[in-house]
Amino acid sequence: MSVLSKVRTAAPALPSRVFIHAPEKWGKSSVACYAPKPVFILTEGETGLLSLIESGQVPETSYLPEARSFDDLTAYCNAILYDDHDYRSLVIDTSNGAERLLGQKVLDEEFNGVMMGKDGFTSYGKGDLACVSHWTRFLRLLDEIRTSRKMMVILLAHTKVKTVNNPTGPDYDQLRPDGVEKLWSLTHKWADIIAAGVHDLTVKDDKVKDSKGRYLVCAGTASIVAGNRYGLPDRISCGKSAEAGWQNFASAVRAAKSRGQRQPIPEPAKRVDSEPQPAPTLPPTPPTPVLTPETAPPPPPTTVADLPTNTVGKLSTRAIELMHKLKLSWTEARQQYSPLIGMPEGEVYKLTDLTPSQLEHLIEMLEESQK
Repeated sequence: MSVLSKVRTAAPALPSRVFIHAPEKWGKSSVACYAPKPVFILTEGETGLLSLIESGQVPETSYLPEARSFDDLTAYCNAILYDDHDYRSLVIDTSNGAERLLGQKVLDEEFNGVMMGKDGFTSYGKGDLACVSHWTRFLRLLDEIRTSRKMMVILLAHTKVKTVNNPTGPDYDQLRPDGVEKLWSLTHKWADIIAAGVHDLTVKDDKVKDSKGRYLVCAGTASIVAGNRYGLPDRISCGKSAEAGWQNFASAVRAAKSRGQRQPIPEPAKRVDSEPQPAPTLPPTPPTPVLTPETAPPPPPTTVADLPTNTVGKLSTRAIELMHKLKLSWTEARQQYSPLIGMPEGEVYKLTDLTPSQLEHLIEMLEESQK
């Protein structure tokens, strides 16, 4: 068999690798709680999720005990990879916390705990360089979770401000992920989406005004490290809640991915006859009968028995009308929009199972598809 038989033109449908960095208390963990069925791995000292659950600011969210070593972290990831579970998203809170655990492991095992001196961890960046191979294997482990378990992988990180030496003009400050630069170069290549969480601020007359809004920057600028492989909007509003923030982000990702799922229209087959063939003679088209209210056939009944008609009020009526207008069955709507509104793909449910927020998102997506 020729190697060329392995050529492909379509990409496999895999969940995204997401990296979100933002200042402390911005709401990174809160937003990630609304990812599809998440499980969190908390690194040492990064336990803000527990306070959020305790105060009822996020729904009950699954998490593993605090990882106090890099070996704990990799053991948790291997359990996610090999053990039975139904989680659909893995959230590591935080990436820079994981880097600290790795640095301690390398310091203890490869430098005998010696930090300073010519043979120490900090000598000529030897320690950071020694961490590179370990971090490469860790990212491969996350990739295996993504491909084998079909799970979205989300890394959360704190933001730092770094002054950039500009060779063509004045130096400037930049918002970038906090962490080890040698490891960030690997993570930067690994992530499909790098989003920066930013507050909506305006400065006038040297005074800062906070609109209390938040947004995710998904396209990099000189002052903010961000970027993505999907062509997402430059900025995505997080709305008035963490749930709205995730739904807006997921909607943008879903819309971007759907662009690559459109099938090309096949070209008509070319004739190879030696002589031109006459065009076939078609029978005349019969006249279209004029239908009156008495003779018009009744509207086609829905083929889906589980569509409610009056159990959730006006919202379900709007959804049903839109689905009929789009000639979209409930099965098709469920397949296309379930992950977007936060429902597991392939799971059987009715419109009555949706929360008002999820139903609103479904209707928004159906209305958007008509434009």
